[in-house]
Amino acid sequence: IDHSINILASNSSTIEQLLENALYIRKILALEKNPPIDLVLRADGVQVLKNLLIKDDNKLLFECCWALTNIASGSSEQTKQLVEAGIIEEFVRLIDSKYEDVCEQAIWGLGNIAGDCALFRDQVLIFGTLTKVIELFDKAIITTTTKTVKLSLLKNATWLISNLCRGKPKPDFDQIQIAIPILAKLINYDCTDINIDALWALSYISDSDDDGINQILETPNLTKDLISKLYQSDTLIIPALRCVGNIAAGNEIQTDTLINANIITPLKQLLNSSKKSIAKETCWIISNILAGTESQIQVVLDANIIKKLIKVIETRDNDICKEAIYSIANSLTSSTHNQREIILQNDNIIDVICSKFSSISNQIDEVILEALESIVNYTEKVQCSNLILHRLKYRIQYNCKQKFYKCLDEHKMEPRINKILDKIEQDEFESFNQFNSYLLELYLEN
Repeated sequence: IDHSINILASNSSTIEQLLENALYIRKILALEKNPPIDLVLRADGVQVLKNLLIKDDNKLLFECCWALTNIASGSSEQTKQLVEAGIIEEFVRLIDSKYEDVCEQAIWGLGNIAGDCALFRDQVLIFGTLTKVIELFDKAIITTTTKTVKLSLLKNATWLISNLCRGKPKPDFDQIQIAIPILAKLINYDCTDINIDALWALSYISDSDDDGINQILETPNLTKDLISKLYQSDTLIIPALRCVGNIAAGNEIQTDTLINANIITPLKQLLNSSKKSIAKETCWIISNILAGTESQIQVVLDANIIKKLIKVIETRDNDICKEAIYSIANSLTSSTHNQREIILQNDNIIDVICSKFSSISNQIDEVILEALESIVNYTEKVQCSNLILHRLKYRIQYNCKQKFYKCLDEHKMEPRINKILDKIEQDEFESFNQFNSYLLELYLEN
């Protein structure tokens, strides 16, 4: 390594010698197991390779960029030495290289650096990287049929944009907002890898950021195109669903925009997905909508999604189940009396949510108790017939009473449980047959 670095540093080395030794350094840095990055760093390899980036030789530039990119795939401490040596600025300059493979390699290197940590990502942004990459796409004439720049370069450039939009703390929105129009085109480009990275970039931009969400919603056709991806393959659905979920977690107007774009139809279908992450994310989105306004809740009820959520709780594993429980709980606590009456017409809703009490987590138990308390309060506030009132209270008794007492013995959630018990124990039945007899008497009286 020292010998090769010395040759690369020598002013008397021929272009052939430079190329041969740059190739050697690049290859040893590409070893899968224990690449000798530290040895190259100790030999001042970064500075030597950087000095060669001014050469006007396609192959030499390519090998030097590749070697530096391999170093950027190492540890954060190793990548830090590239940043401190000014490699970011050199890579950004080479995006304009007349050699396409050099441009691609520089973009790859910047993607590695930006993907390492938020600090390095921000330093990549500072040098105007995003503007240069977008100009590159403009030259490529982004359509679904025309490709004037090679596909691998466009893939790496989209991946770089995605890395520039991700990470915590989030990048300054003013620095990344210029990417949204090009990402809106890239999600429809004729390459699945590009679609996926562009969708992830939009999901990062929309994460807990009103400005990002608003600009996405204001970009022509982008909302419609995002929803259309929910009918495609799982690899596209997952990032599209995350982006849609971030929007649904936003304010009332943002959620209404999704609803008006018919988000409910694909969500209803995706509840059936066999892929755990998709079903879970779908429940999360529906939960956010059900925590919204009366009109937003009504759209979910009109689509008969409550029945499907009950089925999810009955049949899927706990990770998915808990998101469905949040959805049901939100529907019961956020809805109007009339809407709650519709929700409670699902005969097994109480049985199903009670069956999960004390079986997932204390947090979910609290959510279930909130839902049950909402049901009990509903029976007292509305002009509910004795038949309906006692049926609802008995289902809670029948499914949860013993579990409640166990929690009280363990001093868990005492105030809320006692409040519910006080209300459901006003009419207590020793057996299911006794309860049915009571219902028959009420029915005959009516």
